[in-house]
Order: sequence, then structure tokens, then C-alpha cells
Amino acid sequence: MAISQNFPEEKPTLNLNFAGSRVLDPRITLSRSSVGTYMDDNGLLKTAAADEPRFDHDDVTGESLGLLIEESRTNLIPYSAVNTTNWNFSGQTPVSLSLNALGVFPGVRAISNGQVWHGLHISNISLTSGTTYTATWYFRKGDINPSNKFRAIIRDVPAAKVTTFEKSSASTDYGDISSYSFSQNTDVTTNFEYLSVDTLADGLTYKLCIRFNASASSDYRFMFQTNSATVGETIIALGLQVEEGEFPTSYIPTSGSTVTRNPDNVTMTGTNFSDFYNQDEGTVYVSQKLRAVQDTVRNNVVYLINGGNQLDYYYNTKAGGNHIFVFGDGGTIYRSFGKGGINSIDSKTAWAYDVSSDDFKAYYNGIEATNETNNNTPSATSHTKLELGSTATAKYCGHIQQFVYYQTRLSNAQLQNLTK
Repeated sequence: MAISQNFPEEKPTLNLNFAGSRVLDPRITLSRSSVGTYMDDNGLLKTAAADEPRFDHDDVTGESLGLLIEESRTNLIPYSAVNTTNWNFSGQTPVSLSLNALGVFPGVRAISNGQVWHGLHISNISLTSGTTYTATWYFRKGDINPSNKFRAIIRDVPAAKVTTFEKSSASTDYGDISSYSFSQNTDVTTNFEYLSVDTLADGLTYKLCIRFNASASSDYRFMFQTNSATVGETIIALGLQVEEGEFPTSYIPTSGSTVTRNPDNVTMTGTNFSDFYNQDEGTVYVSQKLRAVQDTVRNNVVYLINGGNQLDYYYNTKAGGNHIFVFGDGGTIYRSFGKGGINSIDSKTAWAYDVSSDDFKAYYNGIEATNETNNNTPSATSHTKLELGSTATAKYCGHIQQFVYYQTRLSNAQLQNLTK
């Protein structure tokens, strides 16, 4: 088979290779009315100014992930970097360090004075009953007489009740999620779950992410503890983020109050849009990686907008119960995959259309879209705007690695091979 039958010979009119170039095309407008953080290729947390793009990297492998786009989130912890001035200590006298872990955390050594609960805690924060929260703990094993253990507490302060999670064996790996266990008090939390635990790229720092529902509208306290009854054994507390939501997002630094990171909005309009786009036929390819598969309106990766209507042509990694892909026109779904939507974290998707001949086809990770709810190609034309990762109300959270557009309808074989 000729190369042109396998892969397109023609050049795309738009090729946004965010993961490869780590540069924002000047035709793209990115707005975010706050600072935001990202991980650089050296494993350090960096701060991007308002409206500055964030080209993120995997905090374990250092892999370039592409353009980070997130919804708005608030870190409820007023001092996100643990310190001996603004954090409280129990049963021992902690020691300030100068580690500069991940480029932002100085670190505090917590020392057991003979009880497992000796450690550090932040001032009480208010949580709401029934609301889902995620918490991210940054820490290192102790540098003096390390116990190779770790314990954390979520405490309903007025009720004096706790949910505890811990690494209790000195011989297990900090970076292995099976090393951890929890004891949930349902008067404090429900639906407690470990989401992930990672050994970060520096080989020293651990990031533990949990999710829970608050059982009460109350003041809660979050604690780092040594989990050792041996005097002198230590852990190193670095930082903490607690945010409302089903999954953790990028680190939000705070220093004295809660801080909100505003959403990222990525658009292309005017002649920047019309110069690359063909109203009558075309092909779109997008490679992306979600933070998490969310509900039906919060995974929208691509919008091609007609006359202000934000339901024209779009790609959504989950619509309804389990769909991976949707191609719509004014709210009508035309093509979708019927399986695997709950697992569609990583995807390479391409779709092609020809309005004049009612010819549309989509592929996802090399698989043909066959579950059709309408046999026609959407009729809407006169598109004026491209949005990546967001609309006014439906926010995508994840990384867009590449977005490519061809002004012709590629063959089905080419679509399939692009997405393998």
C-alpha cells in the first residue's frame, strides 16, 4: 500500500505540537486570570504568570505532557508549605530545614518523642458535609533515625474524631500504594480512597493523593505524624493541598490564606481561525491525556463553534454513561463510541467530515467509531472559533499533547493509522 494510503502526504494547515515544541503558537490566545504552577523537565515546580501557558511534565518520569488546561480550584490550606511558624506541633519540637524540595518546599523535620501521634498540623479549616475533597501530601522519609513509616490524620476537631491513614511497616516501599492502609471513622469521612502515591523524579520526595467526603459541616484538621513510638525517629513534612473536587490538580501555593487558581481558556478566532479552517470538509487529530474522566460535560477537548453556539462540532471523552467520542451539531449527537469511556484517560482521536456528501468518520486509538445515533454529517457551517479544553461552563482538566487540522477529508485508513 502506498504511503499516501497509510498516512497523509499533504501538510496540515494547523499543527499545534504542544508536547514536542513546548511553545504556544502566536495565533492561539490563552487566558487565565491567576498564576498557575507546572512541573518542568528537571522535576521542579515552576510558577507561570497570569495568561502564561503551562507546558507540564510528568512528575515521576519527566516526560513532556503538553499544554496543561485546568478548571478553577482553591487550595483550602492557608500555608501550603509546612513551616514551624504557621504550623502547630504536637508532642515534640520540629526542626526547620532548607531542602528546597521540588524547588518550593524547605521542609520540616518532625521527631517522635515516644508516641505515634507526634508531628505537625495546620490550623483548622472548614469543610462541608457531603462534599468531595482531594488532599495531596508531599513528604520525605526521615533524615535522622528514620522509621520508614508515615501517618496522616483527618480530624473533626469539635467531635474529636479522626480518620487515619498510614504506612506502618518499615520494610515496605513509600512509593507503593499497597504499603498504605487506612482506618476510616464514618463520623469524620466517608468514601475514603487512595488515588495514587508516587516517588517523584528527584527520588526523594513522595506525593500521596487521597479522596474523601466530609461527614460533617465542621472544622477539620490535617496532620503529618511520625507513626513511631521510638524516641528520635523522624519524618520530613513538605507540603499539603486540600481542594474540593473528585481528583487532584496542580499545586496551588498559599501563604496566609486560601488561594484560587482560575481556569485556563484556550481559543483561536478571526483570521487566525479562518486561515486554517475549511467549512466544507476537513480532518481533526488530537492527542490528549485527562486528569480524570469526569461527568458528561467536563471532558470537552475540542469545540468548533458556529455563531456563538457551543454545541456544534466537538470531541468529548465521555458523554452519557460510557461514550468516549461525540461529534455533535446543535446538541444532536452524530457519532459516539459505546464502550470504555470510563477508562479514556489517554486518547489519540481523529475525525474527518465532508458536509457536501454526508461523509463523517471517527477513530479512537485505532478503533473505528461504529455506534451511530444519527447517520448524517452535521450540517452546521460558518464556524468562527476554535476552543481547546474549555467552554464557558464545561471545563476540561488535563494535557493536550497535539492538535492537527487538515483541510481535506482524509481516508479512513489514514484516520486509523494516525490514531494507533
